[in-house]
Amino acid sequence: MVVANMLTIDLLKRTDLSQSLSPECLDAVYSIFAKKSFSRTFEPGEILIRKGDPFNYLLIVESGLIKSFDYTTRGELIFFYYFSQYHIAGLVSCTLGSNASSDYVANQKTTITYIPRESYLSACRLLPEFQGAVLKRVCKNAERQIEISILSRCKYAKDRLCLWLFHQYTNTRAISIPIEFTIESLSNYLGLTRTCLSKELHTLEAEGVISLSRKEIQIKDLETLKKYI
Repeated sequence: MVVANMLTIDLLKRTDLSQSLSPECLDAVYSIFAKKSFSRTFEPGEILIRKGDPFNYLLIVESGLIKSFDYTTRGELIFFYYFSQYHIAGLVSCTLGSNASSDYVANQKTTITYIPRESYLSACRLLPEFQGAVLKRVCKNAERQIEISILSRCKYAKDRLCLWLFHQYTNTRAISIPIEFTIESLSNYLGLTRTCLSKELHTLEAEGVISLSRKEIQIKDLETLKKYI
């Protein structure tokens, strides 16, 4: 089902991209985006975009969950990422003018707001503050995609979690990793369920590899952590 002009200012405000914009810039972006936006609802298993398709729209998740994945030459599924509510898909592709690098499928009943690429590029040209925020987000997304492509090669949940922890350590050379995420967002990022992630975190803590607190994860045994990678 397709419904025209369904973008709301509240939806735009809830996206990660909007959090670094001033209220004035956000209003200006909304006035550009809202003109040609439309929404569509997908049933579980429906394909939004196939690998190789042109990315002609930014996709804002109103509700539901999108799964991004690919297959190896042997037909094995490689998970990349879950886009949950208020996430934006296609930011890198729309910026670079590239095609989809993986399949995007509704993992549950999902409603998407579509922003035409030409509206997105117009906002970038007309609003320097918005373009600056976009470039920062695109760089972070590119780094994230590299990390996800590495994480996706880990078959077991503990290996995937340990590789992520080690990657955080190598980025900062600090054994204390600030907790700047929710369990749900980290489980989506790692392609794990919340229950599985919590279990593996507490298993690593029981083994003395890490210690957990409300504000940070501290790596206590780096050598054992490496063995799981």
